Amino acid sequence: MDRSSNFKPETSKPTGEALGHMIWKSRDRIYEKKEILHNPNSLENYHSAFPSFLIEFFDGLFLH
Repeated sequence: MDRSSNFKPETSKPTGEALGHMIWKSRDRIYEKKEILHNPNSLENYHSAFPSFLIEFFDGLFLH
């Protein structure tokens, strides 16, 4: 995904599809950390259980 461009109608669908594909491909890693996600010891522990691309996506969405 190209971070340098803003979302536009013509780029939002392919970006969403790419994000969905990446999430689907990482489902095994997410499932391995299911217990941490359901019962985290801390916010940091919960945050670090997600795949890095997802953390970066939401950080970019909310912090920029």
